[in-house]
Amino acid sequence: MVDNRYSLAALQLFKDKYVEINTGEVRTTLLFSDSEHDQKSVIRGVLVDVIGDGIVIECKMRKGIKKVLLNAWSVVTIIEIDDIGLTKDVYVDEEGRRR
Repeated sequence: MVDNRYSLAALQLFKDKYVEINTGEVRTTLLFSDSEHDQKSVIRGVLVDVIGDGIVIECKMRKGIKKVLLNAWSVVTIIEIDDIGLTKDVYVDEEGRRR
């Protein structure tokens, strides 16, 4: 049974698709002489199921495939991986647009 509407929407939109999931965590910050750029940590895999508030994805590991359960409440964005773009392409750099 799905308790979380976000999980249900993710399942309806992305079931069996290769996705990139952003939890809002920052992996590293690139420092330049005049600016800083955060690189978000993302998880990539095939969304296979939803269990309650959990989103189940299958991630390709070095020695095979492993199921990972993500807390839907910690997910910021989910985007299907294709040749159009990724999470980094969705977020607009407001500071860069002003220049």
